[in-house]
Formats: sequence, structure tokens, C-alpha cells
Amino acid sequence: MVKRRIFVLTLAASGHLNPMCGLVHELCKKPDIECFVYNSGKFREAIEKTGASFCLYPNVDALVAKYSEAPRLTDKGGHAKFFANFMDFQFQVSYECVPQLVNDVVTQKPDLIIYDPSFYPAKFLIEILKKKAIPMKYVEFFPNFVFDQEMMKTMPGADEKSFGQIWTLIKSFYKQYQISKHFNLSTYNPFTLMAPVKEHMKIVAVFPELHPRVNNYDSQHNFVGQCVSEVVRNQDFDSDLQLKSILDLFPIRDQSNQSTNGLKLIYMSLGTIFHSNIVIFDHFIEALRNYDKKTVLKFKSSQFRAILSVGDKSMDAFEKRISSGQLSLPQNILIREKVPQLEVLKRAHLFITHSGMNSISETIKYAVPIISIPLEGDQQINGIRSCDELQLGIRLEALKINSDVFCDTIEKVLADEKYAKNIKEMSDTSAKYNGRVEGTKLIMNYLNQE
Repeated sequence: MVKRRIFVLTLAASGHLNPMCGLVHELCKKPDIECFVYNSGKFREAIEKTGASFCLYPNVDALVAKYSEAPRLTDKGGHAKFFANFMDFQFQVSYECVPQLVNDVVTQKPDLIIYDPSFYPAKFLIEILKKKAIPMKYVEFFPNFVFDQEMMKTMPGADEKSFGQIWTLIKSFYKQYQISKHFNLSTYNPFTLMAPVKEHMKIVAVFPELHPRVNNYDSQHNFVGQCVSEVVRNQDFDSDLQLKSILDLFPIRDQSNQSTNGLKLIYMSLGTIFHSNIVIFDHFIEALRNYDKKTVLKFKSSQFRAILSVGDKSMDAFEKRISSGQLSLPQNILIREKVPQLEVLKRAHLFITHSGMNSISETIKYAVPIISIPLEGDQQINGIRSCDELQLGIRLEALKINSDVFCDTIEKVLADEKYAKNIKEMSDTSAKYNGRVEGTKLIMNYLNQE
């Protein structure tokens, strides 16, 4: 049997890769399909779990290490710095990766390229293949909302007119010009790199009831629902005895959000890029320490168990502060570099999240109300949609949070049954869609077309 080859290109970031891996896992079940997923070395194990072949982007691990730490929100001009950092990373990865990708396409002749539209090297690759008159089928895979002009207005810093913001825009245009010349392409506005390519088939890993203004998009946009695979994401936690002892207190919920022992499990994560905003974790720790000082509250701090996933650099900082006596951690809080998020969400009653789309999709799947703290990028519109519009929780502004705000918001979300009810209804709607299966069906039909 001659197998059809699919190249898969996405950002080296968990929120972009996780749903893509779910789709790839389903594709690899087809006996006539073989997938080649390009990414950073740190995701090799997750990619190989899908049944795909792992391919390393040239020099990408060094670039990820160089650009991985996002500026803190408290930094002066933090939004502009984040945007500049993101653009620099994209252009540097393009210089490193595009020649290899072109060579691989020419020599291995894939039948299809599935790409994340926010990954710039894929866009440059497409332009080069067009210029070389190499015919190719493409699928744009959106791990988040399909951005339009209205959503762009919600981006952090979108209304800023600071010198730093303007200078970042000028540098981005210049770097776009340089890299286009380097690859002998026509120069164009770098922001068109973010835009969907009109003629390509589109798979959106969001179910239509969740997507803002879904009726504004044409029939090319296939809203298939979340694609995350529990098989691919499965992580063992038995070896972490402290984590296991907490999770053992909370049997997997039946989505009623009730607790048989009166305890409430709170899970907090700011994702894999933005966890350096350690001050937000500090406010939460202080909130639980002083929770019982507030009056007329339904809950007591003794009812809470909290698991914080803080990332590697923040974990180092916490360990130093705890060992030196600078920080005394309440006994009902467990801090870890990372945890098996799906296993925690299956048991949690509240998720405090930066509102990356991967996290929003997963918290809806397991019907866990949220406190949304958007930090950068698409997180603001995700928070607005999930909290302001759909009432799945409460959205907070990161720079206006303190321990009192956390106390009040935790109490509101856990005590007001409307949040649990709303997200249970949204979870039931989400369950009607199987993004992995539907996406695979669309791709197979597309491959079979002349």
C-alpha cells in the first residue's frame, strides 16, 4: 500500500500543539496515512505518542530558549515587548527553518501540508512553493478563534500609541522586508502573515456555539470542536505522592460540580509561556492565607485544596523563597512546575487560568468554572467570550488583582450556581462535537478530491 504523506507545521507552544496532536493521532489511525510533525525537541515524546514521525525544526530549541520567557506585565511597555519578542522569534525561526522545509517538500513530496496560520515559516514556505510552481494541498488548522478585525481591537496594547509600540511596528515591517528579500519573495505587510489564506481549507478546533460571531465566516471554515486527545495528553501522577494524595481526595466528578466531602479543588495555571508573572501566584497564596479574615463568606479556607502549576523558572524562584524562609506556604497549597492538567480538571471545582484557548476548551470539556486572567495575545478575547458573554466565570484584569480581589472572586464563582450551570450546559454542547474525528473525515475527503 502506498501511503500518503502529510507534513504538519505548528508553533513550538503547548497551546498550539496539543489540539494539533489530537487531530494527528486520529489521522495516524488511517492505514494509508503517515504524518510528519515538525516541532521543538521538548515535544518529541508527545508527538511520537500520536503515531506520527517527529521532525526537528533546525536550531529551534536554541531559539525557543532565547525567546521563551515572556516579558512580565509589570515591565514598562510589557505589551510592546511581548509583541516584539514574538515577531523576532517568528522571523528568526523562518530564517532557520524555511530552507529545510522547502528541501523536505521537494525531496519527500508530501500530499498535504497542515499548518497553524500563526506560524510564519509556514506562510513563507507556501509563497516559495508557489513561486517554484510546486502544486500542493493545504489545510489551515486553527487551535484558537479565527481572528477578524473586531477581535484585533481586543488585543492587549492594541489602542496604545507609545513610541515603543510604533518602533516595534517599524522594525517588524523592516524585518519582513529583509526576510522577503532573503527568500527572493515580494515584500508585503507582515501582518498579512497572520491572516488566513483564502483558498485553503480551514479546520477550526472550536465548536460553533463557543466562537464569537460564527455566522460571519464562510463555509470554508469548518468549526469541528476541540481536538485534544486524552491518550496523547495522558501523564502519570502516581510517582508524585503529594499530588496523588490531593487528587485522591477528589474522585472524578460526574459534572455535577458537587463535592461529597465538602472540599473544593482549585487549580491555577498561567500556561507554559506567561507563568513568569509570579506576582499573580503570590496574590492567590496570600488570598488563601487570609481567606478566613473576610466576613460573611460561605466557604472556609480549610475547605480548599489548591494546585498551582507555575512553570520551571517560577518553580525555581518559589523553592528558593521557601527554603530561605521568605515564603511560608499554607498547607492546603501545592506548587509544582507542571501537572497533568486533564487529570486535575476532571476533579477540579474552579480553574484560575490565563485563558489560552487550549485551557478554555479543556475547562469546558470537564465543566469547570473559571476565573479568567488574560495576559497577552488572544487570551483577552477568550476571556471576554467565556466570562463576559457566556458567563462561564469571572474575568479579572491582571494588573488590578490583589489578595482581596482573589478572595471575593473565588467566593463568587464557587457560591453562585449560575457559573457551574452555564459551563455544564456548554460542556454538554461541546460533547456533541468530536473535532478529531470530524477533522480527519474532512481531511480524508479533501485528499481524495482530484
